Amino acid sequence: MPHKFNPSHKEVLDSPERLNVLDPYGILSWAGICSGHTLADIGCGTGFFTIPASQLVRETGLVYGIDISKEMLASLQVKVKRK
Repeated sequence: MPHKFNPSHKEVLDSPERLNVLDPYGILSWAGICSGHTLADIGCGTGFFTIPASQLVRETGLVYGIDISKEMLASLQVKVKRK
């Protein structure tokens, strides 16, 4: 059975410690994500990669954040509105 992250621990996904280990902008840039691309972040959680991806694809691109957890998607929606 696949692992399902417990949404009650979602703050771990956006922690400074995780950001120190994983650089989402660096990883996405290395993967070639740039202006005009369309991509799906499957299992997006709170948007650790979704938001940086949306900034890299700019206005001409599109990023879909997909998750089975309504709580995670709600958290992502709050973050997107703040940006």
